[in-house]
Amino acid sequence: MRDPFTKQVLQDIASFNNRYLGGILANLFESHPELQEEIADSIIGAVAAKENDNVNKLLEEAFLPGYPDHPTLSDFDASCLSKTDKEVYDTFMTLDCLIDRNRKPNLVLYGPPDCGKEKVAVGLGDRLCREGKSARFIDFHHLMEVLQTHGRLPSSNTLYRILTKVECLIIDDFACMNIHDADLLDSLYVLLRTRIDDHLSPKTKKKIRATFVTTHHHLEDWPRHLIGDDFKVLQIINILYGRGTLLSIDEKAPRIEEEENTSSSSETTR
Repeated sequence: MRDPFTKQVLQDIASFNNRYLGGILANLFESHPELQEEIADSIIGAVAAKENDNVNKLLEEAFLPGYPDHPTLSDFDASCLSKTDKEVYDTFMTLDCLIDRNRKPNLVLYGPPDCGKEKVAVGLGDRLCREGKSARFIDFHHLMEVLQTHGRLPSSNTLYRILTKVECLIIDDFACMNIHDADLLDSLYVLLRTRIDDHLSPKTKKKIRATFVTTHHHLEDWPRHLIGDDFKVLQIINILYGRGTLLSIDEKAPRIEEEENTSSSSETTR
């Protein structure tokens, strides 16, 4: 029976998915005890390099604004959030809601312009990539262009498939333009619906299918911008919010500590 150290080294060798070189390394490791420590160190270094390459590849393919110097979650000060929103924020920081198929995977980041919504969305995308999950950032205008040309341009077809299958789709500035085309609205619904169906499918139970959107329009105002089919708009809202969570963000808002101090001081005054 192999000891845990040997089992771990052989598992690391197998992770490279090259049975020929892997077989040579495994035989070399087991037949030369005097070289095992040196071989193990080399394998550990190679595994770390491979994981780093995978993360860098995921980050490159995510198209996060400002890559490689994009914001991370450490750049956002969550103390500006209300107590309720802080609880939502903390839940998403654990990523548990994204891994568990039975929980709501989507997130609507709402707040005024330049309030930190994109910073949180990009930070979450960065975190997911570093956890080995795929992400893709796209602004709403570009998404509409992809949906309009889907089925006619090979580049749009390729990107559409990516948007459908990526583990986390981040749509920036959702509903920032008026959509009068009912077919375009339906294409948006189909894309979001497909992602939810994939998330719930038993075949993809180990895969997440999360959709994050940032918007400075409240959900109640979306029908004023997504025009032509109110029922379809309600279905879109239900996918993003009914199968998700709303997080209100405003970095310029009073901090939690300040709110608590204000309330305590007012009580003292009374």
